[in-house]
Amino acid sequence: MQPTSIGEGLFHFKASNVIGRFIFASLGVLVLGWLGYLLSPSGNSPPIFWLISGFSIAVLYRWGIRYWPALFAGALLLHFFSSVSILYALSAAVANSMGYVLAAYWIGNPQVKSVSTHALRIIGIGATSVISSALIGGSVMPLFHV
Repeated sequence: MQPTSIGEGLFHFKASNVIGRFIFASLGVLVLGWLGYLLSPSGNSPPIFWLISGFSIAVLYRWGIRYWPALFAGALLLHFFSSVSILYALSAAVANSMGYVLAAYWIGNPQVKSVSTHALRIIGIGATSVISSALIGGSVMPLFHV
């Protein structure tokens, strides 16, 4: 039997297994975020490559926006383990999750598909989701002295 999704092929859970998908998405965010921090020039600076974005948007597009709590949980754990306050970790996780949900919604929205070509739409959606996430996350940084 051919796997119907990446997670199913890797971990052999059925397509209806919500818990398996939740764990896969949360751990994916945690591992890719950790990898992004390893690739950053210094341990304290934000990563240059934020690998979580593509993974998170793909998860939401493939399995549905209802999996945003899994991405939120992974982002919360990632930020919590990076030695910041729990309030900042919560704010950053909310900002990240909102950007990914926004991008996945726009990609799957039929009205948006008819407005522009596919390539321009994807570029615009990617830029908007990353910018919105960065603006929200960056605006709370001074509040928590990060």
